[in-house]
Amino acid sequence: MSSASPADQPPEVLRARRPQWLVLMLFSVAVYDRPAAISAGSVIDILAKLAVGSAAVRSTLGRMSERGLLQRHPKGREMYYALTERGHRVLQEGQALALEPVDQPWDGLWTILAVSLPDRHQALRYRVRSRLAWEGFGQLQNGLWVSPHQPDVTTALQGLDVLDHVHVFTGARVEGTPVAELIRKLYDLDEMAARYTGFLERWTRDPVDEFDDEISALLVLLSEWAQIVRADPRLPLAHLPDPWPATEADRLFRRHYDHLMPRVAQAAKANLRILELSTENA
Repeated sequence: MSSASPADQPPEVLRARRPQWLVLMLFSVAVYDRPAAISAGSVIDILAKLAVGSAAVRSTLGRMSERGLLQRHPKGREMYYALTERGHRVLQEGQALALEPVDQPWDGLWTILAVSLPDRHQALRYRVRSRLAWEGFGQLQNGLWVSPHQPDVTTALQGLDVLDHVHVFTGARVEGTPVAELIRKLYDLDEMAARYTGFLERWTRDPVDEFDDEISALLVLLSEWAQIVRADPRLPLAHLPDPWPATEADRLFRRHYDHLMPRVAQAAKANLRILELSTENA
């Protein structure tokens, strides 16, 4: 989409081209709606058009299997891969977020999270901060985080053994700093806006013109959009600068997606070696 060198690309673009994301997007458009497996050779052929080598694809498929996202299904001399239950769940959550409108109504309630960890647990505190930021929390002050939504804190902090040090409340702002000013204090709005503005600049043209085929175009579109919306806390639009570029970027994404998806579904049937599975061995 852009003539810039890889080193000059923003992080969301670089992450979108990683093999694991492209593999997940391929499964999401080819076999997400039924129990079926895709041959490793077909995955290699598709990703080769996006400059991903066969060794990287095979290594990625192996790692995703070890992590419980994919399951191997050998047939003859060829290996096929299918989504596991966990893999389906990951894709389902990602697709729901990607297709969720950016202009969701807000009830004015905040989730307030207080966390207190001893200073000696610096590494753990860093991981907690990263998890909370990833879940859309903004840091109001040391040890106090807020979000305009109701994230699943237990799931967000799973595996960190810190829940005994965490207290979560829900409430409305009574008085004081206006919401718009509070949001600007909590979040880097300029960085968020730049991600959406960059998406608009990269995807204004017909994406098929930028790639060898429709499948490649859709995989990169989905993967890049997933990076952007996953990092967006979906703040209430009424309290953001107007115009907020996420609105226009969302419309552009949906226009490309609605145009490409039916065509890619047909192309996938014609170009991918797919093994249909029964519900028992899926």
